[in-house]
Formats: sequence, structure tokens, C-alpha cells
Amino acid sequence: MKNDFKLIISLLQNTRFKVTIIVLVLLGFMSFGYISPKMTFISGVYSVMTWDYFIMILLLLLLFNTYNIYTELTKNYSFLIRMKDYKEFFNKIVKFIFISNLIIYLIVLIVIVLSSIINTGMNMKTDNYSFYNISNSIYLIFHLIRSYFILNVLVVFCVSIYKLIKEEIGMVITILIPISLPILNPLLIEKKIDSIIKIPLFYGEYFISNNYNTFGFEIFISILFIVILFIISKLFMSIVSKKNVDLQF
Repeated sequence: MKNDFKLIISLLQNTRFKVTIIVLVLLGFMSFGYISPKMTFISGVYSVMTWDYFIMILLLLLLFNTYNIYTELTKNYSFLIRMKDYKEFFNKIVKFIFISNLIIYLIVLIVIVLSSIINTGMNMKTDNYSFYNISNSIYLIFHLIRSYFILNVLVVFCVSIYKLIKEEIGMVITILIPISLPILNPLLIEKKIDSIIKIPLFYGEYFISNNYNTFGFEIFISILFIVILFIISKLFMSIVSKKNVDLQF
């Protein structure tokens, strides 16, 4: 684990990381400009983390970082010779994706928090969340954790799609997934979800406020969606490994 973390840090310091820094600055400007002084600290952070254009760029950033990690690892001979097969390689890549993107995600959250503190004047007032008898601060923590896992499982899904089909088509699909959020967001409406069969299958549904009857049921549906998407990704990569696809991106 320690050696893996050191490798990730070294990969994050290559020339492509300059692009990551530029996008982080852009996200900082976006969050600062989006938070109104009339908001509270909690509502400021939540509004940014449910803003479709912000999430789109954040997802593109995580995808770019994954591309960076993936391409560098497939050129790292000392890393590749330790892999027994494609399955082990994919599992290691998933681990690296979640760790490296967590670093970036935390940096983004720090930027958003600072923007909210500056713009709201440290207004730490809390309210009850719209649909449940819980504080909006508790719901915000849940939303931030859920967003991290949904975005990263989407990244893993994009990698599996890219490797499963022709690269040109895979690249188009990979780009379409982030931009689908601002395109389809105007069509999304808040709705009541009171059974498993109503589980939202479009990731954008988890960045709007739906009524799941209870907070516990929303947690359950969110976990179920993440698990389903991850299982599909694993299935796709299993098919890729059986085709004996090489490790080159």
C-alpha cells in the first residue's frame, strides 16, 4: 500500500499534472462565482456540488487524471512485470483510480469550502433537510461521500467501455457521459422514489433532490446504483481479459 501510494504521487507529478492544476483553478473560480453571500456555508457547498456544469468539469478532470495514471502505468515496465494477468492489472488500476482521484477530490472540496467561507462570511447556520428529519449538514456529508463514489465508479465504467469496444467509439462515449449531465439536467424533475424498481439509472439523478421517503432508503438506493455500475464494469473488463487484450492504452 505504501509503495502504491508513492507511485501514485510520482504519477501525479508528471507534465500532464499541469493540466490538472489549470482545471483545479477553473473549478475554484467557478465555485467562488457561484456561491452567493446570501447562502449559508452548508448551502453554498451543496449548491456547487449539485451544479451540473461544475460536476461535468469535475468528472472530466477525474477522467483525465485516470487517463494520465493509466498511460503512465502501461509504460512502467517494473509495474507491469508484477502483474500476473489482465484481471490483476485491472484491479490494481481501479485501486489507483480511487486513491489518486480521492486526492484530487479532496483538493476540490477544500477549494469549495474556502469559497463558501469567504462568500458567506462563515454563516454556519444549519436547517433540516427538505425531505427528512435530519440536519442539512449531515445530508451534505452523505452527498459528498456518495458523489465521490459515483463519479469514480463512472470513471471505472468509462475505462471498461474504452477497452471493450473500438477506441474511437469508446472515446466518444467517454466524452458524452460527462456532457450528458448539463444536457439532460433541464429535463430532470424532483420525484418520489419509494421502491427499488424506481431506482434512478442516470447518474445525474443523484445530483438533484429526490424524495426517497427515508434517508436510510436513499442511502440503500445510492449504494445499489454504485454496486450495479461497478459490477457492469467488472463484467466488461472480464470480457476484455478473456480476449487477451494487451495492456497498452
